[in-house]
Amino acid sequence: MIIIAESGATKTDWRSISDSGDVHSLKTAGMNVASADAAFIPADFAYKTVDAPAGYESYKLTVKGFSGGHSGMDIILYRANANKVAVRILIPLMEKYGVKVVDFTGGSLRNAIPFEAEVSMLVPADAVEDVKASVDAVFAEIKAEYAETDPAAVCFFEKQETPYTSYIEDEVMLKAVKAIEACPDGVERMSASVDGLVETSNNMAVVRTADGHLTVHSLMRSSVDTAKAELAEKMRAVFELAGAEFSTKGGYSGWTPKPDTPIISTIRETYEKLFGKEMKVMAIHAGLECALLGAKYPDWDMVSFGPTIVHPHSPDERVNIGTVAKSWEFVKAVLENIPEK
Repeated sequence: MIIIAESGATKTDWRSISDSGDVHSLKTAGMNVASADAAFIPADFAYKTVDAPAGYESYKLTVKGFSGGHSGMDIILYRANANKVAVRILIPLMEKYGVKVVDFTGGSLRNAIPFEAEVSMLVPADAVEDVKASVDAVFAEIKAEYAETDPAAVCFFEKQETPYTSYIEDEVMLKAVKAIEACPDGVERMSASVDGLVETSNNMAVVRTADGHLTVHSLMRSSVDTAKAELAEKMRAVFELAGAEFSTKGGYSGWTPKPDTPIISTIRETYEKLFGKEMKVMAIHAGLECALLGAKYPDWDMVSFGPTIVHPHSPDERVNIGTVAKSWEFVKAVLENIPEK
């Protein structure tokens, strides 16, 4: 829910109200007055396919059950990224045993930490047992490292009944998975001015192979423009050195806080009268609709609040039902207490 108040320079109705379709983890106990900006980062490896050689068997590697979560709010939890896990298992298979990759599918949404990835591959028939042992050993290491954050993670390595007939050329594929392994992911830097707030991060969100292209889609966030630009250059260096086409596209602006505006004072006072306790004023490492509105209408004063939602964009996403009614009562009380122009 977004409450918009006129700051004097525009003629927009200061009582206008807009329902938000993506409230992230906003909480009725607090309001957000700032958010991070973001950029979408695609990298593209062009490849050719090669006919499957004799003496190979078809297998599929699946890593799943990771906690995932919202790539802004939950990135600070340092959960495993399924795309990173898959390439960590895959690289020694390619280098030591000559495994050939047929396709790679990981992640689903740019703003969700990947919790599942699949890799189809051709395995030399005389190396199957060694490959299985390597998969088990590397995944055991990963499982131990992320025992607290991703306890439900599992790994499957299964033979396929229908044989694969082609694979992605080795040179390109190995460079691609090594670039994915090397590319920054997760928290890059914490805020020096706000305790517990992530300043800059990257989520290596989606990996796909199709129509001769392996694409890696990342979502980068930062509250500092120069830090975002520097992280983008690090990622560019990694992917271009590996032979990929790299670009920065789209995204959205950050939302700069205005902590002393009348609307914030009104909302805090209303909350305290209604619920008998002080309302927290917070910043969020995520994208909010207020940033989009603020870029178009810079003279608007805004806050963002809503029901308590935890772990958005993950299998564990849920809302606290009791806070829905609480939020609605609060919205009505705020509207009743907004002063006349």
